[in-house]
Amino acid sequence: MSPCECYKHAEDIAAEAQPFYQQLPHDHVLRTLMEEHAQILGFLRDLEACAADIQTMDKMEGESEFIHRIEFLSRHLLETERHHIREEIALLTRLAEAHHSTITVRLRKEHDVLGVKKRQFSNLVLRLYTMYFQEFKQQFSSLAEDVIAGLRDHIEYEDQTIYPLAYQVLSPADWEAARSECDRIGYCCFTPGEHHHLREINTLAR
Repeated sequence: MSPCECYKHAEDIAAEAQPFYQQLPHDHVLRTLMEEHAQILGFLRDLEACAADIQTMDKMEGESEFIHRIEFLSRHLLETERHHIREEIALLTRLAEAHHSTITVRLRKEHDVLGVKKRQFSNLVLRLYTMYFQEFKQQFSSLAEDVIAGLRDHIEYEDQTIYPLAYQVLSPADWEAARSECDRIGYCCFTPGEHHHLREINTLAR
């Protein structure tokens, strides 16, 4: 499986998070997670553009560029689940053990809510041809708004609060073990860097 060419803005880290990102070692777990966040924010910008475009449409043209765009976004938003699984197993478990369980409970709940919204969005896109367009348009706009707002807030909280906290309180041994777990779980198709071969191995092993 070749690397996905979806996004390549690893440098597109929010300005507020840049100083922390720049101090991380090249192969650090948190650096990889933040680079994935940059890709996800790219998807959200495209989804926002689609939500604006659909407001100008009166019908859906078959095999249109718009349909290809939303199918692409649906697939890649679901792919972010692998990112969240790595966070929960490799990072949040260790933060909870370091007596920061309250914030880890919050993040797990947010992952659950976001997972539901992303699956609802994916299911809506699959039902495109079986719905009246105006009904699809209304549901698309509502779900896109929820997904965009939810993921942006979640990413900002992690980049600016959770990741710096984790970097401070977890030990080098913790990070070494976390990296091994991340490699075992596998990476997203849009993960920058050298992790694609690990994604292929873990995908084929399923």
